[in-house]
Amino acid sequence: MKATKPSSLVICAMLLVSLPSYAQTESERSSALSSSAPDVSAKNSRRKPVVLEEVMVTARKRDESLADTTYSVFAISGEQFEKFDSSNFDNVAESTPGLIITDTPVGAPSIVIRGVGSVATLNPFDLTVGLAIDGVYFGNSHWFQAGLFDVAQIEVLRGPQGVDFGKNTTAGLINVRSKGPGSELEAGVKLNYEAETKEEVLQVGVGGPVSDALGFRLAVQSRQNTGYQTTIFGEDAPKLERLLARGTLLWDVTDYLTVKYTIFGSDFEKRMLGSELIECNSEYQGFIATLGSTDDCAADDLLYGGELGDGLAKKRSAHGISGQKGEMRSHALNVDWDIGDLSIVATTGYQTLDIYTAQDSDFTNIQFIDSGFVEDLVALAQEVRMSYPITDSIYSVFGVFYETADRDNGIDVDIRVGPNNPTIYAVLAADVGGLLDPNALTSVAGTSSALLATQTETVAIFGDLTLDLTDSLSVNFGMRYTEERKEGTMNQEVGQYGDPGSDADGGEGTLLFNGALNRTDIDNLNQSRISRHLDPSVVVKWDFYTDFPLSFLDSGQTYFSYKEGYKSGGFDLVAGVDENGQPNSPYEFFDETVIGYEAGLKVEALDNTVRASLAAFYTAYDDLQIQFTPPNATIINTLNAGSSLTKGIEGDLKWVINHAFSFDMSASYVIAEYDEFREAPCYPGQSEEAGCVNGTQDLSGESLAAAPKYSGSFGLNYEQPIGSDLLFSATLQSSYTDEINFNVFGDPTGGRDEFWVSNMRLGLSDIEGSWDVALMGRNILNERSLSLRGEAPLSSIVASTPSYYGNLMPPRTLAILLSFQF
Repeated sequence: MKATKPSSLVICAMLLVSLPSYAQTESERSSALSSSAPDVSAKNSRRKPVVLEEVMVTARKRDESLADTTYSVFAISGEQFEKFDSSNFDNVAESTPGLIITDTPVGAPSIVIRGVGSVATLNPFDLTVGLAIDGVYFGNSHWFQAGLFDVAQIEVLRGPQGVDFGKNTTAGLINVRSKGPGSELEAGVKLNYEAETKEEVLQVGVGGPVSDALGFRLAVQSRQNTGYQTTIFGEDAPKLERLLARGTLLWDVTDYLTVKYTIFGSDFEKRMLGSELIECNSEYQGFIATLGSTDDCAADDLLYGGELGDGLAKKRSAHGISGQKGEMRSHALNVDWDIGDLSIVATTGYQTLDIYTAQDSDFTNIQFIDSGFVEDLVALAQEVRMSYPITDSIYSVFGVFYETADRDNGIDVDIRVGPNNPTIYAVLAADVGGLLDPNALTSVAGTSSALLATQTETVAIFGDLTLDLTDSLSVNFGMRYTEERKEGTMNQEVGQYGDPGSDADGGEGTLLFNGALNRTDIDNLNQSRISRHLDPSVVVKWDFYTDFPLSFLDSGQTYFSYKEGYKSGGFDLVAGVDENGQPNSPYEFFDETVIGYEAGLKVEALDNTVRASLAAFYTAYDDLQIQFTPPNATIINTLNAGSSLTKGIEGDLKWVINHAFSFDMSASYVIAEYDEFREAPCYPGQSEEAGCVNGTQDLSGESLAAAPKYSGSFGLNYEQPIGSDLLFSATLQSSYTDEINFNVFGDPTGGRDEFWVSNMRLGLSDIEGSWDVALMGRNILNERSLSLRGEAPLSSIVASTPSYYGNLMPPRTLAILLSFQF
């Protein structure tokens, strides 16, 4: 399907704005239309009361007050999220300590919670941090780049979530709830412009009742920008065009039966991905210079790469340059049926994803290495969850889950070395065992194209039982049994540059891939696996305020939890096979398992003006899955890394000081390390003195990748009426992240330093909120830390130590935001 051009959204906006006007509400219609009317007094006076608003979270698929939850959760309201024109998940990480979301050179982000996560995002590699949107689970990391808009609330759950959400939530889960239909007809328009990246945003939303029983909401957003970097040809980069749309229908069939249907689509296109060479040793810089590169190998927002050679990646790309084009669709059907005391919730989810990423993998202005990455997904899931109060003190939940998914992951690699390059010719000749005469070579070129098709079928049964032992003490027992079947089939063609499947002899190109890179033709390499897991949980909750009603407290509870979970194993895109058809590297990787302990404290105090929480955790992982690129390869491998531990403490505080000021802060201290990893691969260039012996090292006790020890954030909000009709507001948001290492094998040069990021917003609106104008600054201190750092492909083959590519964080930006509610 061809992506809709953002300009078409202007037509949509004109049509929607012409509908009858209304005042927008933040509340979601989760029950009958007539019972969800907004608070009219809140509309007429936008000044916040000197109390904290109650926050309800739905991450565990039940309505719970934030103060009563028995897990560590960080909640962000839609109003708070959109205040800074936030539209991506990395904006969520800015205010959530312990959550790290970073770029990757192929577009999809890496997501880490409490020091554990998916650090690379290629191959059919399942998530460590799960994602749920409107009750449906999304297991592919590319959904984290689909875009966020028209959000009611975002909840970040930290720690294993095996019983409630099943597999692939061993580090945590991010739950997103979009806005639903309101009880009154309403519409709104938002317009944003930012000068540095020339970003233009138009968002339109409309919704309300169609009848007494039927309501709808439709929201559309167009976003386009030219990026904050520049190519050596003087063009702005990376350019983004993205169109998001969501439609929701809510039907109260009876007083006891509600049906909700949501459809979501994201079409996006990026041109010129933003990675650049940031550090080159003299050997590698001299080598790429012989190929024609003039790259300065400096992190300076000047992109030398991006142009693709005439290989397969260019043929499949959208515009013949590095970039990404994707189409993502999801459908969710929720049926909520109350039969007396029995509540039944059935959720059906269907999702499709089609993305191709073309990458200039040498990151410089030569046609040396180009890559293309294929990601196709079709998934269908069905869950039925039943809850029933057995007695006044015993509450039960039981459910079944089924999912089927077909996923294709592919990688195309084009390599071309032009004339008069004795250095690379000598390396290639040595790697292919003398089959090439380096003195006779004039050029070497070749292409490989691999595709791994994975079919997955998952069946699970789950339940939990809550026993109220006293008025203040309860215990919850949970259990989930999961059976998963996976089948993987891989094919690969190696040969002629730009056309590896042709009958023409690949010649030197075939020798290049077979010898130097160990890549061969692969014909239907097939394997199946079955995994079965029983994951229990126990949670004890004590409402100590009931027993000890201290005068300064309004509520108080403490809890202790024990939880288990697992993350699916699977199959790798291997480099090749031997003469017997066996893969030359492990084809299968195994399940990752986790056991987590957590103790927490939550209080509300000082006449509901203060809310605070504190959690301490200890989590043990076995067979932790990590991904890496071997030094002589252009493919990602997955490895089970023995055992790992994460432990630490995290907390947050919100305080409504008075009518004008409110304050919030959160902090996290995490130690994440390999507990036992004795035969870990060495990082490129690692010496024996640095611990590398016969190609392996002992990483036991060393830190995990992307695991800052300290992180935190704080925010200060101010509101003050101007006369009787206007309201002035100011918000400062700042976050801190400790130093981290991006390299999973501990390369001491593979990290970044600690940094602060601060955002500020100044706004003026009418007292009833029908219009708002704001000046918003992001990264106002202009912190330019790295958001990504990795080894340049093949750089450690042509030099004794690797060279590096990376991405700089965006610079300071200033935007004007306008919004209108009708």
